[in-house]
Formats: sequence, C-alpha cells, structure tokens
Amino acid sequence: MSPMSFQEFEPPPGLREHVACYWGAEIGAVEAGHMHQVIPDGCVGLIATRRSDDSTHLTLQGPRLDALWIPVHEGDRFWGVRFWPDAGALLLGRPAPELLGRLEPAATILGPPAAYLAARLADCDTAAAASAEWGVLLGPMVSACRPLDVVVRTAVLAIVAARGEAPLADLATAVGLGPRQLQRRFSAAVGLSPKQFARVRRLRGALSHVVKGSPVSWAAVAADLGFADQAHLIREFGALAGLTPVAVAERVRQIGLDGVRP
Repeated sequence: MSPMSFQEFEPPPGLREHVACYWGAEIGAVEAGHMHQVIPDGCVGLIATRRSDDSTHLTLQGPRLDALWIPVHEGDRFWGVRFWPDAGALLLGRPAPELLGRLEPAATILGPPAAYLAARLADCDTAAAASAEWGVLLGPMVSACRPLDVVVRTAVLAIVAARGEAPLADLATAVGLGPRQLQRRFSAAVGLSPKQFARVRRLRGALSHVVKGSPVSWAAVAADLGFADQAHLIREFGALAGLTPVAVAERVRQIGLDGVRP
C-alpha cells in the first residue's frame, strides 16, 4: 500500500462555480513522526481530519506561498473541499487578504455548523459519502453569497490555462482594465496578487509532469514553463515547496493518485 492514497472528484453542477473539487486521502504505512507536504495551490480550503483514534476536526486553510507540513499517522483519513481561488473568501464572508496563510479551526469562521459538520463527516467511510455532507453545508452558502467578480474569474482561468505564464499587462488588456486596477481587484478577491498566484500555478505546472507519470527532465520543464533556467526553477521550488524538484517529485510518486488533474 502506498504511504498515502489521494483522489479528487467533481462537485455537483450547482456548486462548480465556487468549488474546484472535493478530495479524499487515506494514510497507509508511515513511520512515526511522518510529515505530509502540501504544495501551495492558491486556494482556500476546508479539511476534515479523522484520526486513527476516530476523533474528527474541521480546519480552515487559507491560500499560501509556502508548503504546509502536516503530521500524519497510519489510518488517518482526510476529506476536503477546495474552493476556486476567487470564491473561498466570498463564501466565508471574509476579506481574502485576511485568510492568507491561515490554518485554524473552521469554527472560528463557520461557527456552530463546523462542529455539526465534523460530527457528520466522522461517520463517513468514503470521500464520496463525505461529498454529500459537504453539499449540505455549501449549498446554502453558495445561494446566499454575493456574485463572483467576473473580471477576476476570467483572470484566474487565464493564469491557470497559461500555467502561470500570463503577464499582468496581457491579462489587464484582456479584461479591459489597467494593470493596477486588475491587481487591486484580483488581490481583494483571491488574497494573492496576480504575480503571486502565477508563481504558484507555474510550480503546479511543473508538478503536472510528475503527476502524468512521464519521465522528467527538469531542464526541459524549466524551458517549457518559461523559467530563466533550471537554477531558477530550483529556487522557486525551494521558496514555494521547501524542497528541490527531485525531492518533491519523489514524495509525489509515493502517493497513489486517482482522478487528480495536473
């Protein structure tokens, strides 16, 4: 069994403008003190952690510019929801910059529904079952929240599609705003600047080569993604992931992946 199995799957149609995906993970045989590395993705998320002793708690994770290291134990299970970068703060009713780097009990923002949801998720045995419970919480939140900023969503999708290689000036032109106007609106909705989000997405683009299972030449990856050279790519991995590309790739290859989009 892999040290960790991980799967992603689509939310129901009514939630897809706000929810990027549901996910589930289960920890296999790991050594005592093992730390799992979470690579930045630029999103706000909610994570239900069900420990091997059957205790369950719900955590809010804000967007980050560095890797998150989480202690895990054999038998731990995680059910999660990842919001679109411009939707998480809107759903939670908080200014996006306020969520940057936060990792705390979800009850601090969700209040009593967090405890209720954690109790419901504690009875779930699969990520698919957990997704139905997420829907009970998220459906009313989506119905009640303000509309998404169409300009910001267009910029988010453009950056994702370009794997982080979308210059701010080009993005601004595409949405009919000046660069400073776009930067202000983007940062207000996402919590990261367009440049910061692009850095995160370019790192994810590099990791997609590992997820696809293809042989990796990091020099070729650096050239493909517009890094100045391989040394530049290595520095970005160090800054955002805390490890070299080779070390990150080795950790990713130890995870059993199912339905994960690069």
